[in-house]
Amino acid sequence: MPGENKSTKCPNCEKEYDSRFAYCPWCGQENKPVDLSLKHALGEFIDANFNINSKAYITFKKLLFSPAFLTFEYLKGKHKKYLSPIRIYLIVSLIYFFLLSLSSPTSIKFNTNKNVSAARRESVKAGTKTEREATMEKYLNQRIDQLDTKQGKIAFINSLRNSVSKGMFLLMPLTALVFSVFYRHRRYFEHLIFIIHLQSVFFIVFAFYFLFRLGINSHWGLLAEALLLFWISYLWAKRFYGKGIWATLWRLSLISLIMAGILFLFLLIVTLITLFLY
Repeated sequence: MPGENKSTKCPNCEKEYDSRFAYCPWCGQENKPVDLSLKHALGEFIDANFNINSKAYITFKKLLFSPAFLTFEYLKGKHKKYLSPIRIYLIVSLIYFFLLSLSSPTSIKFNTNKNVSAARRESVKAGTKTEREATMEKYLNQRIDQLDTKQGKIAFINSLRNSVSKGMFLLMPLTALVFSVFYRHRRYFEHLIFIIHLQSVFFIVFAFYFLFRLGINSHWGLLAEALLLFWISYLWAKRFYGKGIWATLWRLSLISLIMAGILFLFLLIVTLITLFLY
């Protein structure tokens, strides 16, 4: 009969409840037929250990193909339907750094016999430099000479990108502040969520380039990557802030110049550190 209540027995707690319920009111287990297939077991294992489910699939689909969509949804209060901004950022950054660890050379050997010129050795013998200064100069010259090799260039670029990517996390609040100067109709928190989502897309681009070895040995590849990141930024900014083409371009260009100045100082410090540590 229409509207007749039918009961079902929960296979988990063995209590009966209305079969129209999506979940057992006693223990919370989902009301669905028991599936003993290998596919179902594997899916539950992955979901339990890595929490990869349809929510993650929808989240990353929207993140990649719908500029600023997730930012709008999050600001509307839809926090359960998609992964949170911070969680998205953590996932993609972990994947990126994992790929980075696989692609980076594990060791670099130096030929110390060729790295210090006769003039430098004579200056040390003449007492113009302390032993510590000579050792530091020798080590730095070894690093610089290593950049002439293919392995050295790859190691340096990978290490530099690693440092830059970590630094970009620290620069996100500052980037949001710069955006707030040019787009005053939105609050700082909204800018920050936007930047977190956008930076997550950047990490995916970085991971893609590492995965397919694009741009590592080519200046054109690096230029193409930079242009792609600017194009993505334009699409996201235009969609999220609702400005026209030229209004978006000049704002984004000025923001890029300001951030370029900040990044220059940051990169200068990171490059010097990387030169010693890569």
